[in-house]
Amino acid sequence: MGGDESDMQIDSQPSLQEKLNSIASEIGERMNEQYGGSNAVQFAFEQPDVSNFVKMGQVLIRETSNDSSNDQDINFGGDITPEAELQHKGTGMQRAFALAAIQIYAEQQRKHSVDKSGEDNDEDSEKELPIISSLVALDEPDMALHPYAQYTLAGSLHNNQHCQYFISTHSPYMLHGYSDKQDTLHVLYAESGNRKNLISPGKLQIVEGKDPSIPAITYFAFGIPTPEFHSELYGRITNVIEETCQEENISVASVGIEIEKEFTNIPKKKRFDSRKPQKKDCATRKENCNRYGGNVVEEPLPTYVRNCTDHPESIGKMTDEAKQHDEFKDLDNEFDLNELHRSIEYMLEYLEKHDPVMVKSGKRFMHHKPSSGPSWRVAALR
Repeated sequence: MGGDESDMQIDSQPSLQEKLNSIASEIGERMNEQYGGSNAVQFAFEQPDVSNFVKMGQVLIRETSNDSSNDQDINFGGDITPEAELQHKGTGMQRAFALAAIQIYAEQQRKHSVDKSGEDNDEDSEKELPIISSLVALDEPDMALHPYAQYTLAGSLHNNQHCQYFISTHSPYMLHGYSDKQDTLHVLYAESGNRKNLISPGKLQIVEGKDPSIPAITYFAFGIPTPEFHSELYGRITNVIEETCQEENISVASVGIEIEKEFTNIPKKKRFDSRKPQKKDCATRKENCNRYGGNVVEEPLPTYVRNCTDHPESIGKMTDEAKQHDEFKDLDNEFDLNELHRSIEYMLEYLEKHDPVMVKSGKRFMHHKPSSGPSWRVAALR
């Protein structure tokens, strides 16, 4: 009877292939979460000698579209790719598999440790089990990944409660889902040869409680100004002025006037404005609009950049006669990268002084001086 019981215990244990199938299924599910699509993973082994068991193994990947309902191979219009070895897949797929495998291994180690702790504490059931987590360091997981795949991966990592991730990246998409309350951001850059410098942790949220936008991340983390981020800041300042002044529908020009009050030395630029003059405007402005297609307006830098971004059609409405006129011919309604950068810094400083939420919390943005640009690198601990 003892021999029979032993045989039964051995038979009840899952086989190696069954264990591999279970692990492969978990890796496939994780790749789908982080990489997108629908991928099936399989560990395939021929019958080997014990000495070369591992050497003869293969990892097979089968890609499936999300909406696939049949098993046609992809052939310029099908739904599923043929099964293929991982080594023959693209670099992005290989990295996705490696990341998923590392995570599954870490989580199984954690589960094993928790189970073992539970066994040790059987006599004291009221004693809480230790919180066992894993630290996973990822060096540029964005390499060879499509931007949407990076976006998907970042969201999945952000929602993983069992691992703490240290991510080094050059991609703003990898900071998708960043939260000032949950994550820590460090910006490093090379300057003066190989000397490394560290900018202390900065804040990314423009509006408290809302996830930072990709343009905001691109600026704060990598020092790259964009017209989209400039518009975001201008809109926030508009809201702040309306809240503090108890006014509604404040004009774009009024926002510029308020910013100019704060920075008396702020640069001004002339722009061609094709909008029709209002009734209160002088006869000269009306005449210029009829004759030249618009007027010359001088605006503080943030308003100039904002209007050039939001009204690119103005310069196209300038008449041929206006293009020859001394007052109009040098206008191009354009701004360079340095002007965009300076304008953003003016607005960030304004918000730090006047945004009620920021003033109350003492929150400060990360600032970047306009320059030719060092090599930015971000390390995020989440």
